[in-house]
Amino acid sequence: MATVPNLTAIRADIAGPLPTADRQVDVVVSMNTLECLVDPAAAIVEMARILRPTGMAVRHTPISRRAW
Repeated sequence: MATVPNLTAIRADIAGPLPTADRQVDVVVSMNTLECLVDPAAAIVEMARILRPTGMAVRHTPISRRAW
């Protein structure tokens, strides 16, 4: 990963507990992952747990007509 001042990037398995304490993260990014999980709601709860009250979750889930 690239080095950016004032930024710490953590790569983690979203299907389990994330390696950070409650309310310590400003931004969570999850791209094309939730649709692959057995329990996507649990992953969203875990993202919410680590976000600061003013934090932001950026998520992307592809939508395909084939899925319907």
